[in-house]
Amino acid sequence: MIVDDGVPNRGHRENIFNPDFRCLGSFTGHHKDFETMTCIDYAGSFVKAGDADPIEKQMDLFLKEEVEFDMPRDVRSWK
Repeated sequence: MIVDDGVPNRGHRENIFNPDFRCLGSFTGHHKDFETMTCIDYAGSFVKAGDADPIEKQMDLFLKEEVEFDMPRDVRSWK
């Protein structure tokens, strides 16, 4: 993933070397089109069980923001 041969951008490399990411979790398993795949979740730190999650607080504030937009005439709802 550091070399990313054939990938047009270097997003994987940027994540691997991002100093804000201090731990990760990974899983490798079957993929229906490519035989195998690996998923990596990067994190800045762990949150102890029972402690408040700072990201959850940010998401709660973000989701409460009022957003105005014009709904296209041919669309009934968005999810």
